[in-house]
Amino acid sequence: MEEMFDVAAVLSAQPVPAGRRAAVLTNGGGPGILVADACEAAGLLVPELSDDTQAKLRAGLPPQASVKNPVDTVASATAEQYGQALRLLGTAEEIDAIIAVYIPAFVPAEDIARTITAAAAALPAKPVIAVFLTAGAAPASLADAGIAGHAAEFLVQEQIRDGVEMIVGVTHDPAFGPLVLAGLGGTMVEVLGDVAVRITPLSGTDVDEMLRSLRSCRLLTGYRQSPPLDVAAFAELLHRVSAMVEDIPEIAELDLNPVFARQHGAVVADVRLTG
Repeated sequence: MEEMFDVAAVLSAQPVPAGRRAAVLTNGGGPGILVADACEAAGLLVPELSDDTQAKLRAGLPPQASVKNPVDTVASATAEQYGQALRLLGTAEEIDAIIAVYIPAFVPAEDIARTITAAAAALPAKPVIAVFLTAGAAPASLADAGIAGHAAEFLVQEQIRDGVEMIVGVTHDPAFGPLVLAGLGGTMVEVLGDVAVRITPLSGTDVDEMLRSLRSCRLLTGYRQSPPLDVAAFAELLHRVSAMVEDIPEIAELDLNPVFARQHGAVVADVRLTG
């Protein structure tokens, strides 16, 4: 019901898009990708921008900006640069609607809201939706201008600066069923291939043998001047993953990479799951 009212609010104040092609404008790469994925899941298209549009965007944005689609202005972009990018997307023939995502960083949210409002007023043929990742409500100036604005809270997580990058994975063998993998992780996992695999359910002996068989085991137990890490926490994670795939057979693949084994605890930094 809430989504229906949101759609009604957009259609009552803005034009109906001519097609399904959406552009995502953001000052943060992660939220832009999430919005693009949500668009495609809803049946919209997020096309790569034309060479001409990309060239125009690149000319007005910081060198670090991404100008494909989503367009990431990066956090250092000014309100003027954000507005210019929005206007250029509004004139791009390959785009039918624009979703502007903003994370308050160096420029106040209200300044960006006024910029979006002014740019949208110059684009009478294309709808503009604004999403502000902030703890408060979306700026009032958006609603005053008839622009659908959404505010969403976001979680700031700890940046992991210590520990050893490990991997925990699950795959299915046609003959043996779920297999749990553990080993040295990070970007070099496929190059080094330092992993061990066992059939579920894992016993304590299985986990101990898996970890001892790794060439990188000494990184966990203390190597040269490095302190020993919390091997028990990493082992507990393996037991929990084993139990989870036994209880939920719908899990086809699971990839936890990297898992940071630290002096106190183990932290999963990235997860990929397919069913």
